[in-house]
Amino acid sequence: MKKIMLLFIIISSLSATSFGQSLCGDVNSDGAVNVVDALLITQYYVGTLEELDEELGDVNSDGSVTINDSLLVAQYYTGSIPDLDCSFH
Repeated sequence: MKKIMLLFIIISSLSATSFGQSLCGDVNSDGAVNVVDALLITQYYVGTLEELDEELGDVNSDGSVTINDSLLVAQYYTGSIPDLDCSFH
């Protein structure tokens, strides 16, 4: 029983990126969606960052990465909204 519980705890603690999946909004691929991702999306939008995974950055699935996506990531990080919606076209 202890081995099963330990295995469950280990599996539960693994992030989605451990299995090669991408997290919507995690544009720097560090395994977390946070204010750094919002900043990177903003930098991409204003042109000071040349490359960004647009599938992960388009968190409202409108087909483009804009300042709105950055604001949504920040709201998600603070808990103001429950989730993000990347379509992963």
